[in-house]
Amino acid sequence: MDSTLISTRPDEGTLSLSRARRAALGSFAGAVVDWYDFLLYGITAALVFNREFFPQVSPAMGTLAAFATFGVGFLFRPLGGVIFGHFGDRLGRKRMLMLTVWMMGIATALIGILPSFSTIGWWAPILLVTLRVIQGFAVGGEWGGAALLSVESAPKNKKAFYSSGVQVGYGVGLLLSTGLVSLISMMTTDEQFLSWGWRIPFLFSIVLVLGALWVRNGMEESAEFEQQQHYQAAAKKRIPVIEALLRHPGAFLKIIALRLCELLTMYIVTAFALNYSTQNMGLPRELFLNIGLLVGGLSCLTIPCFAWLADRFGRRRVYITGALIGTLSAFPFFMA
Repeated sequence: MDSTLISTRPDEGTLSLSRARRAALGSFAGAVVDWYDFLLYGITAALVFNREFFPQVSPAMGTLAAFATFGVGFLFRPLGGVIFGHFGDRLGRKRMLMLTVWMMGIATALIGILPSFSTIGWWAPILLVTLRVIQGFAVGGEWGGAALLSVESAPKNKKAFYSSGVQVGYGVGLLLSTGLVSLISMMTTDEQFLSWGWRIPFLFSIVLVLGALWVRNGMEESAEFEQQQHYQAAAKKRIPVIEALLRHPGAFLKIIALRLCELLTMYIVTAFALNYSTQNMGLPRELFLNIGLLVGGLSCLTIPCFAWLADRFGRRRVYITGALIGTLSAFPFFMA
């Protein structure tokens, strides 16, 4: 059985370069949408949501409540990853990735037309949390599925580079979300921004969704997934996350810990720092939004470079280097 499985799996020579490029482009396009929507929520939570959806409590408690709704999305990301991963293994990565983009786009657009607390009372924060749950669920399925499709489709010696588009999508999403909020903030008064200006970036998500769906429609399933269908029936079926945990418990838990470290650093920079600088240090929001633009632009350049280094020198060395840089930069960041 083992020799049959090994012989039927596609080797590097059977992997189509054009298929790999389409997979990388489609994964990147969807990642832009999902990260744009996910990060946009964090930016507006820091600037708007405490006053629009939690005005009945003190400013400090309103800020905590706004960031609590932001955190809800993280709670549902693992669930989205498990469920979409399960059906992705059964029905195909492409189908699930099309669905995650739809879910994220619809939830984000609905936030853009959601009435505030002054209009519908406590229904406003309840609906906001519900839509945030959908966002978290969708991005959980998006990231894993897009990265997996890119890796499966990529040439053997360039898997990190081809799959880096998923993370470059984060940088572009940060650029778009921060840039659009910054532009609207400069073109409106504070009253206009709080009333309707912040809603425009959420509605703009519809345009990004349509573009991502068009790009993803040209993707194909990876050759590895297609070949897998031939022997899947003979294998004992388990829920993928349980199978991974049973077979590789140590690696499974290490990956979770590594991702938590990365995400903590990322959202301290993009969400917490924005709120702290405007609310406690009195800095203009446009200044820190422009800093966010710089961060997003730099990440679009550095992520492919580090991915290339990972293909050349190994993932472990590159990750440790990045972790050390992030750890050391925390000291001047909080001393500023």
